[in-house]
Amino acid sequence: MACAGKTGQHRWPTVSAGPWQRGHLAREQAAVTAPAACELVAQRRVAEAAWRLLDLGGGPGLVAVALAKAFPHMQGVVFELPEAADVAAQHIAEAGLASRLEARGGDLVRDDIGTGYDLIWCSSVLHFVPELSACLDKLHAALKPGGELICVHAEIPAEPEAARRMLSYYLPLLWQGRRVTQAGELRQALLAQGFEVCEAQPIALPMAPATALVARRRTK
Repeated sequence: MACAGKTGQHRWPTVSAGPWQRGHLAREQAAVTAPAACELVAQRRVAEAAWRLLDLGGGPGLVAVALAKAFPHMQGVVFELPEAADVAAQHIAEAGLASRLEARGGDLVRDDIGTGYDLIWCSSVLHFVPELSACLDKLHAALKPGGELICVHAEIPAEPEAARRMLSYYLPLLWQGRRVTQAGELRQALLAQGFEVCEAQPIALPMAPATALVARRRTK
């Protein structure tokens, strides 16, 4: 779920390719995030169609692996920090999917993430980017017209008790100067960058509830 290295005077979180990527995060992806992703994507893609995925900040790559298994004509890229991308490449190879999936290491702010994607899966990445609008503009450009961004991020609810429960998980991010948006703020940011927001769906994450916003790049 990381974005990327560093730029200018900003330092972005580094991701170890050790026990976290191979152990805890891999187990979490396999048990929770990958099944949720498959369920969401199955509502929007048919198994027989060919399409191209960008798994942005994909960690150990098991979301992309699960989607590739569920959609046999899908091809895609897992974009992550270089060390984490190495772990994703190992998981892709172990799954026998190296002909359809690529793990690409890089910096989301500085580096090319590719274009022509039919779908971008983006989970908990936007907490870390320096400029939200610039990042969303880059994702918009990476999609084909009509392509969709599934953006899974926690936001602070308006209701005080719900906000208190949610912030018990996300206060450390705020203390680090990271971004946790208020309810509805991410939707407005997507609309401001030219996305057409199709729907919002609750999704269970291991740390706290979040919402999956599905946003489409307009065809015209």
